[in-house]
Amino acid sequence: MSAIVTRFPSIEVALVTELTTEFGSGYRFCSIFPENVGNLIDAGKVVTRIKRISGAARDIAIDHPIIDVDTASGDYGTSDLAARDIEAALLSLRGKKLYIGVVQHVAVIAGPRWLVDPAPQFFRFSGSYECFFHR
Repeated sequence: MSAIVTRFPSIEVALVTELTTEFGSGYRFCSIFPENVGNLIDAGKVVTRIKRISGAARDIAIDHPIIDVDTASGDYGTSDLAARDIEAALLSLRGKKLYIGVVQHVAVIAGPRWLVDPAPQFFRFSGSYECFFHR
């Protein structure tokens, strides 16, 4: 008899939900930057996009997604600190139960670094992380 394999839940939705709860109303977490991102940033919000870019299930119970975390605001220092605070929050998830399962580990592939944004009034920092979780 073969095992029935089902898809893993979205790491993006799980992290958007978790980080929104942790960071509160001064932040806007999303998996796609909203059309009104400029208005949000102009209103003083830190906008962070969490996007699965790669990674795959290594067996039927463990997923290893790689995510990019892009954090933008209207101020260089605010974006820098926010990106590092978000990185610390991700690294603190070890052993935490989310609706997708239990986070085993989060590894830094590339820590937050400044990227030129197409909109020159935004300051964007980006980091890449590998998440390990099981159901």
